[in-house]
Amino acid sequence: MVFLIVLFAVLFVVFVILFVGMALAAKDKTKLKKLQKDADYIFKKKNGAYKFFYTIKGFNGENGKTVKVILQSGPLFSDLTKKSTYTDYGCKTIQFGYADNKSDAAQLLPLKEVPAKEGQSYTVNEEFVLPGELLDETGAADIHVTIRSAWVLGGKNIDEVLEFDYNK
Repeated sequence: MVFLIVLFAVLFVVFVILFVGMALAAKDKTKLKKLQKDADYIFKKKNGAYKFFYTIKGFNGENGKTVKVILQSGPLFSDLTKKSTYTDYGCKTIQFGYADNKSDAAQLLPLKEVPAKEGQSYTVNEEFVLPGELLDETGAADIHVTIRSAWVLGGKNIDEVLEFDYNK
């Protein structure tokens, strides 16, 4: 009888843990879908065993266009369970570069170090500004963008690069 009570208690605890995990995953997925709904561009890349999700949106401003980039890594489950054993994990640096497709004028922006934020190191929110002279009369740009990021995931250094043409 005591054995059955202990067994049911253990099964209940496991069920609660699984339910909480599923609720958190659903919340993250809903947030990502909302961001992607309004995005100019969405990219999904695979680098080794890891997946990287890029969400890019531009906003016209007084001095040009601000391009916001949300970069999320898809860590492996084993990384999430062992991340407390790694002193170094998540995104470390990100760098943007762009070249005007009309004049081939290229600009490499300074390397940004991503500050470590507990629980957020797998998501990077950064932005860069395109000067007004690269925009046409409608506020659209015609540039080739390069995004380079350096990650430490699962104890391994991973360099991730995305290149695409931004025409919005």
